[in-house]
Amino acid sequence: MAVVTPTTTEVAVPKKLSLRNYAGYATGDAANNLAFSMSSLFLLLYYTNVVGVGAAALGTMFLVIRFWDAVADLVVGRLVDAKKPGRLGKFRPFILWFSLPLLLSSMALFSAQIFFPDLGATGGLIYAYIAYVVMGTLYSFVNIPYGSIAPAMTQVPVERARLASWRVWGSNLTILMLAFVVAPQIKQYAKDPPDYSSRCLSQPRSSWSRAWCCICSQSLPSKSRSFVRWPRRPSRKASALCSRTNRLSGCAWEALPS
Repeated sequence: MAVVTPTTTEVAVPKKLSLRNYAGYATGDAANNLAFSMSSLFLLLYYTNVVGVGAAALGTMFLVIRFWDAVADLVVGRLVDAKKPGRLGKFRPFILWFSLPLLLSSMALFSAQIFFPDLGATGGLIYAYIAYVVMGTLYSFVNIPYGSIAPAMTQVPVERARLASWRVWGSNLTILMLAFVVAPQIKQYAKDPPDYSSRCLSQPRSSWSRAWCCICSQSLPSKSRSFVRWPRRPSRKASALCSRTNRLSGCAWEALPS
């Protein structure tokens, strides 16, 4: 009579997150908010005071593009979820691929008068629609993988909470920097001739801030590594059994490669 001995699969204990990992994760939201908060704080001012687009038309643009962002987020989330983990993991490739295009689109959004000096109100509105849609889509391709990488970095609840706290610190510091550094410079040139105002708003002394955005975006993938092993997708039968017995976590671990 054969004796069956149970076999156990040893699961490597993931490393604890270091200060470098937390700081690297915080720089990701600093870079994301540098692109997002720049448009939130100064885009309306730029296109009304410099390009000459009406405020009502821009308000309608913000509303319409919010619907586009809702669809784009769903599509990007599905693409990120469907990607198989590779050498760089599951989420880091998206950040590497789209961080530089996001930086360039953020610059182009405030460069309408540089690319098209004689742009009128109608042309400026069309340019704003195109540039804002492109930037919002690229922002989804960076921000959604960035928000999804935290559960892949650790399964410890305390460390996940710390990652969320560091993320908030990164975004808040960026917003404070924009409010106390960029905004006063724009206010300083508010009563100057249009050419000075245009120069200040289209390039608000922000070459350094754009370089900071690029550095933060590129440093995130090198410091926010995935330590969690990704399980193979369980079969439908296994999923049904796990759902019935309310042991989904056990099903996921059984699907891990030995």
